Amino acid sequence: MIFTYYLTDLMTNPNLSETTKTLGDYQHKMENAWCGFFLAKGHFSSAMTKKSDGVQDRLFIMLLFSMPGTPIMYYGDEIGLKDYKVTKFPLMRWDNTRFAGFTKSLPWTKPDLDSYTPNVLHQSDSPFSTLSYYRNLGKIRTSEAALQFGDFNILSNTTNLLAFVRQWDRAVILVVLNFGTNTTLDLTETLMPPSAILLAKSKGLTPCELVDLHKMKAEATTGYILKYFIEH
Repeated sequence: MIFTYYLTDLMTNPNLSETTKTLGDYQHKMENAWCGFFLAKGHFSSAMTKKSDGVQDRLFIMLLFSMPGTPIMYYGDEIGLKDYKVTKFPLMRWDNTRFAGFTKSLPWTKPDLDSYTPNVLHQSDSPFSTLSYYRNLGKIRTSEAALQFGDFNILSNTTNLLAFVRQWDRAVILVVLNFGTNTTLDLTETLMPPSAILLAKSKGLTPCELVDLHKMKAEATTGYILKYFIEH
């Protein structure tokens, strides 16, 4: 596995279309090799810029889980853990005990109160938490062969929007990442069916519904994972 490719440029480059093009080029050059993707060189939350911090975080996480290859995360990314001021190896926050449940003895560093992150115990109870979001995307990826082994083809790549498909046999996963404002898409121009099943949404809870691909309403700074089937 080649695992030295980072997606950091997508977070900092204002022109999404230029940097996203490298994803397709990279996949082509990889040929039969298997790659692993990191979101950043270090903890993801520490690499986020002020511009993209917050609602856009989840779009990059959705991209990581839907790209070909293996998604790779640093410990604590799934709860939004940040590097400490004194070290890039913060304590994993499991609970509310003295050393965050990492150890009962004295660890190599004390918890950084300025970098407080809701712990695993707290986030496990919330369906809206970062941890629940990671867990949901992980379940979708492991249950959908198209996301594990499927071909990768970019459908739309503009300054603020990226749409691509992963296909394995008759099953197709459609990923739409809208980094811009509210927009309406007509994806049926790419020979898609009139509708698809919504599997995941980066904001709020995901409703169980069919999405009209002829007039798909993509909310601002929101990502979508959808599924449909093709005929032989």
